[in-house]
Amino acid sequence: GEVILRYWRKPVEVESKLELHRPVAESPVTEADREAEQRMRELIEAQYPSHGIIGEEFGNVRAEAEFVWVLDPIDGTKSFITGK
Repeated sequence: GEVILRYWRKPVEVESKLELHRPVAESPVTEADREAEQRMRELIEAQYPSHGIIGEEFGNVRAEAEFVWVLDPIDGTKSFITGK
């Protein structure tokens, strides 16, 4: 939460990424998304090094592991961008 709160209701650069498997292929991504996912990955790797991670921003690591975390750092990036 600390990472994301630093960006809440502040001007943030928004980029578009293509996800061709989705009904709407273009979706927004911000530095808050990337930084939050990176921090979550660091915490998971430190505490549970054998667990897998499927992430929205940085892809998959050990996706075939017995335990797998699925990360979507900001669910509702469009709302986050507008401060809602």
